Amino acid sequence: MDIDILCKNCISKNEIFADAFNYYLFQGKKKIIPQDLKEVDTSIPLLIKNNNIQRYRDIFKICSIKNDNKNTYILLGIENQTSIDKTMLFRCMVYDSLSYLKQFEEIEKKNKNDKIKLKPIITLVIYFGTHKWNNYKDLYTILDFRGIEELKY
Repeated sequence: MDIDILCKNCISKNEIFADAFNYYLFQGKKKIIPQDLKEVDTSIPLLIKNNNIQRYRDIFKICSIKNDNKNTYILLGIENQTSIDKTMLFRCMVYDSLSYLKQFEEIEKKNKNDKIKLKPIITLVIYFGTHKWNNYKDLYTILDFRGIEELKY
């Protein structure tokens, strides 16, 4: 069986998915509960100059996080990588941007006059390769802020 499929099957289990995000986002605190995760459509259709393009996330789930008896909803994506990909950062940005656009369009169809509030999207890349990841981990590492460092944050 393909290693990518094995990784996807493993990470898509709610318990493992929740553990990954709790570790990376909340320093191991159990803020994301496996039972509060629900699968979301991983396909993201995109229309560019009348050419329909389809993008697919590896795993995408909606999560309800309870704070002070209120629910906050976030969208969580995981991309599995078995090889180093210099474009991974940009691919995640495209997935997230298209998902925000999809949310916006769906909400606007229903509530034309209301202020729109989108669910935050967080994408985590988990690298399963044998070599050390020596590529970009965030946008700041690839942008050139020399002479304008105050714009960085």
